[in-house]
Amino acid sequence: MKLLKITDLVLMALVLCLIGCATTSQAGKPKAEDLLQQGITADNQGDFDQAIDFYRQAIQRKSKLKEAHFRLAQIYVERKMFDEAIAEFKTARDLKYPEALTELAVTYHKAGKLDEAETLIKELLIKKPNDVDLKYQLGKVYLDKGQLNEAGEIFRQVLQMDPNNASAHNGLANLYFRKRNYNEAMAEYLQAIKLNPDFTDVNLDLGNAYFQSGKYVEASRYFKKYTELSPKDAAGHYMLAKSYQMQKDSSLIEPAIIEAKKVSKMDPENDGVWYLLGTLQFDVKNYIESSQSFTKSLELSPVDPTRWYEAARVYIRAGTTYSASKDTINSRLMFDAAINAYQKRMELDPSKVEDTYYDMANAYYYAGYYDEAIQWYQKRIEKNPTTAFGALMNMGYSYSLKGQASKASKAEIRAIYEKAINTFLQAKALKMGKNITPVKEAIPAMEALSQHYLYIFNKFNEKAFKAKASTEANAILKADPGNKIAKEVLAALKPKVEVW
Repeated sequence: MKLLKITDLVLMALVLCLIGCATTSQAGKPKAEDLLQQGITADNQGDFDQAIDFYRQAIQRKSKLKEAHFRLAQIYVERKMFDEAIAEFKTARDLKYPEALTELAVTYHKAGKLDEAETLIKELLIKKPNDVDLKYQLGKVYLDKGQLNEAGEIFRQVLQMDPNNASAHNGLANLYFRKRNYNEAMAEYLQAIKLNPDFTDVNLDLGNAYFQSGKYVEASRYFKKYTELSPKDAAGHYMLAKSYQMQKDSSLIEPAIIEAKKVSKMDPENDGVWYLLGTLQFDVKNYIESSQSFTKSLELSPVDPTRWYEAARVYIRAGTTYSASKDTINSRLMFDAAINAYQKRMELDPSKVEDTYYDMANAYYYAGYYDEAIQWYQKRIEKNPTTAFGALMNMGYSYSLKGQASKASKAEIRAIYEKAINTFLQAKALKMGKNITPVKEAIPAMEALSQHYLYIFNKFNEKAFKAKASTEANAILKADPGNKIAKEVLAALKPKVEVW
């Protein structure tokens, strides 16, 4: 026997080591089938991001694992990622997955590819001419294409084949609803639900019919049933949340938030659900969470001026919430976001520019940009001086706060306070009108005046303002004997008595 050289032995050892390493490495990788099962578990638990990840890994391990393609497509449909869903269903079809063709046709329909859906369903009906489910799907396609006569004919064909077919009754109901024959529509919906209480489509469609009729309690009942029957369909959870919100019942806001959050996980790119979530959180005074939801909504759909306006109101509330907790950084960020939102509203809808003056001024005021606030308040005052009491009051306080923050000379600061007083005087005159004696509507301006007269007396030692403060405070007490601010001003004007 020929002896091996040392170099040959080394090479053989190296080869064996590499084989062993490769075997160990392969053994450490999960099988495609195991990844598929992990995906199914995550899918059933509602963790769709995790499910997608597992299904994709399974496909990477075994590209012809048809069930992984099919299930991945189903999640894509729920998330309205229709192009991706169609691609996966086609792969599952090519791999001979039994339900892939039918689901592909349904997905074409959901994606708005109505011609493709019609063509595929007709092809399937050639092989299965008596398949009532396929006929029903074709009727739905005709309905969405606006071919109402063809849709009605198909639904009636189904009923001739199967008089108790709940789907066909539901299809006719939708047809009547499109034609605004609401009594006939409701009769068909109720017949469908009677025949099959667990039929998913009719629960959603009947819920929509009640919702559009303003019957939100009834709508929520059917939407809730639909979510039980089709828990992965974001549309049902969304409409359930909306129907809860529309009932104006505070006890339903939290359940509505829960439903909306489910939708945000199922369909995170749906701008409507983030907007809904923002409005719901606003209703329960969760202003910070509301601001986050509005921000997400606007990132996804930045073209609605009304939504920018509502977002600005939320940002103001969130900013004041941060301020209350001494979080100045986030507070300023929120007020800046409000300024930007009001600016966006004016850019998108020039007809609303003048209506935004006061709100924009307030946003600058809250943010501490007093010069900008004063400019916007002035615009609002010039727009309609006779209704500018609020703008005058806030402009006066803007001058006052600007003076407090100023590092200018004493004379310059004194001039700023003079502007504040003149603005409060304009506000007072606006409410007093031709009245000589004080009226209650003018009291807020009179309170501001008495406080600022006292402030100038104390800070600048101008004795004339002591008398002005006293006169203003006493005038307030004639109109409002229990006024706390007036009493505090008068108390501050009394000489301090030293106690020995």
